[in-house]
Amino acid sequence: MACEHPAEKLVKRATEFIVSKKGTWGHDDWEAFCKQAASEGIELNEHNKVALGNLLEAVRYFYQLSPAAPAAPAKKRAPCKKSAGKTAAAK
Repeated sequence: MACEHPAEKLVKRATEFIVSKKGTWGHDDWEAFCKQAASEGIELNEHNKVALGNLLEAVRYFYQLSPAAPAAPAKKRAPCKKSAGKTAAAK
């Protein structure tokens, strides 16, 4: 299995974060996200914190555009059966 690129991990974590928080989070949640990013090798300087915030906001934007849950496929109905009794009675 190929190693996941750090950018892929970061986007995945951001998506998991947004979905788990349903698009709304507080300061403590933000701090926890930054701490997790730092533990995965992201340097937490001011520039990177702004970029992380922008990443979360971008993912939230697309999260809010998407339907809440994928629609379940429509169930197929069994074909209607013609009753032999009704046809004979109608004649």
